[in-house]
Amino acid sequence: EEIEPKLPIATPQLPPRPNRVSDLAEFKANSSYSIKVAAGEAQAQQQLQQYFQTDVALTYKETRNALFGEHFSTRFSPILAYGAISPRQIKQALTQFEQQRGANEST
Repeated sequence: EEIEPKLPIATPQLPPRPNRVSDLAEFKANSSYSIKVAAGEAQAQQQLQQYFQTDVALTYKETRNALFGEHFSTRFSPILAYGAISPRQIKQALTQFEQQRGANEST
């Protein structure tokens, strides 16, 4: 059976506009959610060492998609993007970590 279109098509209804736009100065960001990015190669190396000094790499697969928390991410993306550290350096640190603490699906 063929369906006949009904004309005219109704205009989509948008949600109502807010009564007032909040002043952005009133917005208080929660600093515990922010990612602190290392500045420079020395800080990036320190961040890399600190990450692999803990066992958080062993649970990376389970926590990588979390939105909040201290160890929900490696936080390597910004320092890789800025060129403060190379993928090869991270791989080398990971290989050393796996030799010392073992490898699993997360590593």
